[in-house]
Amino acid sequence: YYHCSDGKKIHSTRNEKQINLSEPNLLEQLSRPVREISITAQLAEAISKALKLAHEKTMEAHKRNLAGYKQAIRTTEQQEDEVYSHFAKGIIDETGYKRQIERIRTDKRKYEQLLEEGQRLIHTKFYETSDRILELAKNAELLWKQRSDKEKLDFLKFIL
Repeated sequence: YYHCSDGKKIHSTRNEKQINLSEPNLLEQLSRPVREISITAQLAEAISKALKLAHEKTMEAHKRNLAGYKQAIRTTEQQEDEVYSHFAKGIIDETGYKRQIERIRTDKRKYEQLLEEGQRLIHTKFYETSDRILELAKNAELLWKQRSDKEKLDFLKFIL
């Protein structure tokens, strides 16, 4: 059984009696809004196409960013070679060499991390997630009816 905790003191100020509600009764009342979670198959398909198009555009921009990170890594490698060349020719001393190499390698690590993160993001589960959301919207009531009371509570937590 469930009951209102009267946290805002609405019932007690009105001298209303505490009402207890059985779990099946509560779940039945909650099934009404679940029934209203629905879209037509046609609308779901249109949303799916729009999501995929937006995702493709995002991925194109993301790939451009990855190419920029790769170029930045190549640039740091060239800078490292140049600094070593200056050190070998005696243009800079060992202290200056070490300081510049450390700065260049810090930059290189930053771009390598950005590249790694970007590659991880590019292998997203976007389509799977969007399809699951659309499936939920199309079949919420059916999914609700097929669940046990515990699963219904978990379902409510998920969609809320």
